[in-house]
Amino acid sequence: MSITRSGTTTAYELTVPWAALGFSAKPSNPFGLSLVVADDDNGQGRAGWIEWGGGIATTKDPSLLRPVQLIE
Repeated sequence: MSITRSGTTTAYELTVPWAALGFSAKPSNPFGLSLVVADDDNGQGRAGWIEWGGGIATTKDPSLLRPVQLIE
């Protein structure tokens, strides 16, 4: 994982093995994905969050996941 900051923009980059996402290899078909970054700076639980897609932060609903197609 790496974190870089440029001005007011912070970028997080990480590598996740396909197996950790439930795939045995790089998927060739579209799959559903949502990402959540939570704020817990005070250590007392999630104070806020930002979400790309849906189906995770406010409700567990796979129909709200965004389709992702990996390309070369």
